[in-house]
Amino acid sequence: MQFVKSHLEPIMIILNGVEYPARLNFKALAELEELIHDSFMVLFDRFSEGKFTINDILSLVYVSLKCGGVEIEIDDLQDMDFSPEFFKESMKEITKLLSRTQKVVSSIEASHKEKGTSKKK
Repeated sequence: MQFVKSHLEPIMIILNGVEYPARLNFKALAELEELIHDSFMVLFDRFSEGKFTINDILSLVYVSLKCGGVEIEIDDLQDMDFSPEFFKESMKEITKLLSRTQKVVSSIEASHKEKGTSKKK
C-alpha cells in the first residue's frame, strides 16, 4: 500500500508586493521548533497573546514559505524590509495558518492523551 499524502491549500503571504504560497507540515514544524528553541504550541500561545518576537515571525514565515515550495534562505528574510502592509495583510494569513496547524496538533495531543488514559485502565 502506498502512503497517501494530504495537502491543505497554502495560504498566500505577500512580501515586497509578490504573493508566495505558505504551508506548514510536520517537517516544517520540527524545523520551526529548532529555530525558535521552543515548541509549536508555545509559539501559538505567544501569537494568540500578542507576545511574539521578530525571531518568531522570521522563523515562521521562513519555514512556511519553504514548505510552500519557495526557494528561500532565512537570510533572504532577515535582509528584507518589512512594510506596514506585510503586518496588516500577511499577519492575518499567518494567523490563519497557525490556527489551522494548532487544531491539528491539538487533536493529535488529545488523541495521545486518550490512548495513554485508556492504557492505564
